[in-house]
Formats: sequence, C-alpha cells, structure tokens
Amino acid sequence: MKTQTMKKIMIKFLFWAMISGTITSTFAQGVQPLRVEIEAKKSSDDYNVVPVGKDGVILFYESYEKEKGDKIWVFTKYNTELKEDWNEEVPVQKSLDFIKYYIDDEKMLYVLLGNMHYVAGQSSELISNNASGTFQIVSIDISNGNSNIINSKFPGSLYIRDFKVINDKASIFCMTSPTKGDACMQMFLTCTCIPAFTGLTVFKFHSLIMNVNLNNGTFTTIPIKYEGNTLLLDSDIMKDTNTFYKVFVKNKPNVKTTSNYLIDYSGNGDLIKTSKIKSGSGKLLRTFKYQNLGSEESVIIGTYDTEKKKGFTFNPANNESMGLNSVSEGIYFTKMKGEEQKFIKFYPFSKMENFFKYLKNKTANKVKEKVKKTEKKGKELNVNYNLLVHKIIEKNGQYILIGEAYYPEYRKDSYKTITRDASGVQTGSTTTYTYVFIGYRFTHAVIAAFDSEGNKLWDNSFAIQDILTFNLKEKVKVMFDGDDIILTYSYGGYIKSQIIQGDKIVQGKEDTKIETSLEGDKVKQNWNSDMDFWYDNYFLSWGYQKIKNKGKRTVFYFNKIGLQ
Repeated sequence: MKTQTMKKIMIKFLFWAMISGTITSTFAQGVQPLRVEIEAKKSSDDYNVVPVGKDGVILFYESYEKEKGDKIWVFTKYNTELKEDWNEEVPVQKSLDFIKYYIDDEKMLYVLLGNMHYVAGQSSELISNNASGTFQIVSIDISNGNSNIINSKFPGSLYIRDFKVINDKASIFCMTSPTKGDACMQMFLTCTCIPAFTGLTVFKFHSLIMNVNLNNGTFTTIPIKYEGNTLLLDSDIMKDTNTFYKVFVKNKPNVKTTSNYLIDYSGNGDLIKTSKIKSGSGKLLRTFKYQNLGSEESVIIGTYDTEKKKGFTFNPANNESMGLNSVSEGIYFTKMKGEEQKFIKFYPFSKMENFFKYLKNKTANKVKEKVKKTEKKGKELNVNYNLLVHKIIEKNGQYILIGEAYYPEYRKDSYKTITRDASGVQTGSTTTYTYVFIGYRFTHAVIAAFDSEGNKLWDNSFAIQDILTFNLKEKVKVMFDGDDIILTYSYGGYIKSQIIQGDKIVQGKEDTKIETSLEGDKVKQNWNSDMDFWYDNYFLSWGYQKIKNKGKRTVFYFNKIGLQ
C-alpha cells in the first residue's frame, strides 16, 4: 500500500477498478487503492456522487441509452468497500435535466428534474437553475434501489434556490424569473436613465416556497409577499421546532430602500414571525448563515459590503443593485433574541490578521502597508472579494465561518479584419479584441471563529489558487481532530491539505497524488474533481481523467480515502 506521512495525518488510498461497467480487481505491488472507474464519453459534469454514510455511496447519471423516447437515468449503490449492491435504471421525460438532489436522513434519495432554460438579463449565478413547465421528482430507496416518480408542473418560470424533502413533502424554494420581454424593456429603460431617478422597474423577482405532495403530485405555494423585488437568499427546514421553514430574503421596494428579513413559517405555510435584520448605515448585507443557540437566541453570520453612493442607480437587472452577486469587504456577526436584533458587529477583511497569507510575502506586505497608510489618514481600506460562504460550524462554543474567495477570469482573444480595394490590394487592417469567460478562479479560503457575543477569536486562510471552474460550489472541506482543523480539497488529480490550530498553521499545504487503477497509468488530464466526507475518517474524491497506458481511456472515477 502506498502512503504519504504528514505531521498529523496519513492519507491512505485503496481501490477497486471498474472500467466500462465491468469490475476488475488488479493488484500490483501488494494492495491497490480502492477506486471505481466508469468509461466517460463526454467531458461534462454529468456524474453525481452522493456519500450516504455507512450505507455506502450512490452514483447517478444520465445514460446514453433511450427507452421509447425517454431518457434513462442510472442509479447505482456501492457499499463501503465500493462493491456494487444494486443498479436501477429509471426512464424520465426526455426534455428534463438534473436540477438538484436531496438526501432524507440518508435513507431516501430525491432527484429534481426540470426543463432548464436561459433568461436574458440574469447574472451567471442565476442562469443554471432556471426552470419552467413540467418537472419530475425521482425517489430512490437507498436500501434496495426501488424507485418512484412524481410528475407535476411549475407555476410559471422559476429560479430554483433550494430543494428539500421531509415527510412525503418536497419543498422547492424559488423565485419567479422575469420574462425575456421584461428584461429587454428594463434594459431600454436603463439606457434612458429613468430608473435612476424614478425607480421604475418592470424586471422584478418575487420569492415563494412550493410544496409538492409526493403521493399524488399536487402542490401548494407559500408566497413571500413584499412590494418591489424580493430575493430569497438562503433557506432551511427546522425539523424539531414549531418553525418549519426559515428563509432569508432581501427586499428592495424602491430606489432608496433595501431591507433584509428572517421569516419563519409553519409546516402549513402560516406566518409565525418576521425579524428585520438591520445592517447599519451604509452597509449592504450579502450573505446570511443561521445558527440556533436555544432559549430563542440565534446568531447570523455572513458577508457585507459598503453600499456605493456615487453613481449608484437602481436597476433590478443589475447584480450590484439587488445584491445578487457576492462581492464583499468583510464579515458581520449579529445576534437575535426572538424577533429582536441585539447587536451587529463588522470585521473588514483588511483588518484580519491572516486574510492575505495566501499571497506571496512581498505582495502581502505591500497590501498590509497600504492598509496602515490608509488607517493613518483616518480611513478604512476597502478590500473587495467574491466569497462563497459555507454554513456555520459550531465547535466547543465557537462559531466558525468559512468562505472561499474567487473572481471571474477572462481570456483576451483578437482577430484581424483585412480591408482591400476593388482590385484586391490590401489597404489596411483592423484588430478587434474580445474577452471570453473561462471560469471562476479561486484564490483562497478564509476561516474565522467567533464567540456567542460576536467577538472574533481568530482567523486563518488556506491558499487554493489552482482551481478554475465553471461551477460555483464549495470546494474546501473541514475536518476536526482534537485541536487540529484539517482543511482539504481535491483538484488536478491531487488531494491538497493543510492543518491549522486557530490562527496558527500546524502543517503547511501538502499535495498527495490520487492513485489510478493500473500499474503504468499516466494521467494526461484531470478536470471537474471534487471531494466530500463519507463516514468515520473516510471521504470520497472524484473527477474525470484522461489516462494513457497501452492505449488511452477517459474515465469518471471516485476513490475511497482514509485519514489517520
């Protein structure tokens, strides 16, 4: 067995090989890593891996086969030794694509499929989950693979924010999507500058919760009613309290007003309470993560930005106006007692001790010097980052927030146009430049801990500059081992890991290669890699690879990895 020893952890790889659906065990130089390989015919992110604890792991994907015009989706369950337990093929409507999945107490898998489409004028954060018309919910019993399908129809064009299932009721948290006509009209109005002075808008978002009965497909809706634009930013289901739904919404009724609300609903959709989250003068709250403390107390942690005053115009088709993007300059902490907000505290990135550790020393020192010079002038340096924020982790009385910083990256292309006279002689040329979006570049993860009164206890960072992806989803995983916090992610055929204790780095960043199935394998390309915790001290790493070894093969793989 191949191992690589670190200061506090040892990563072990074990695997079986499965190529083109046939399991073959290959042992060279003793025991080989435990791994599954499936022949991949497309270079897209079509395969979905769902760890389900000690019950094993579910793999599901759209097959290339058809049945009477329907698509075939394949669901396969593997046990913890990555041996196949069952395989189920489910025909679904050919027009439907994967939207989201949900695991209910690790016993049932629910997959939401719908008609996906693009809506003009929306940000890249909204494009991927726009759906309308017919949808299906596929239910899979994890224990035996038995399946059931519910058919229903969306009440209009919706952007799906979240999807959860409890007690035979599927809850779809969504927003209505403005039509193409509304988007075009709003763009025309913006050119006239009318919205800047009057707040006139035809491009509006409204939020709602859609409840689907999984026994018969009927549904009811819970509208979240506010004037103007209302965006549903985060949501959750509270299983053991009187509050069933808890949602965060941002409301902008007019050009001058932006309000944030935490709303509680019962399971029947009755309004229980509404709490207004005040941000303070000139602050714009971007993200919201909730943690219940008990005794009607709770904390909310997220990111904020300074509301821009100069040149600020209201246009709901504009990300900046509605807060659709996640550009932030710091982290806030607020505490609630029932409906009352007790306090709110702000911590700008520029004042965090370790926020810039991901930079090279020379660059980091320049930034710190700039911060000091700005503070001497009695001002605060605004450092803006897009931050993908994780859920709050409560550990030993500390409330830990993790965010992954990223930015959109573009490639500059050029092409030359030649002009000629009537005789064909070149008379000149023009070079045109275009910028092509090539993905989101991640820079680093920031991790900060607070006590229940919102005092920042420590902060740290983890460099992740090598990730370039079209999918904005969490990459960094966190594991606790006593006082050690293990930060890790999978990319480019390697497991990247770092160990911290509060603001101190115990083990610097380490790269460990993900082993393949056959001796002599040479990996030529890696893409769409990811990882997640599985059970005990094990997690799964997966992705796509092009491999050369007495021929070439393109595979989707997943490896079982243990931490000790």
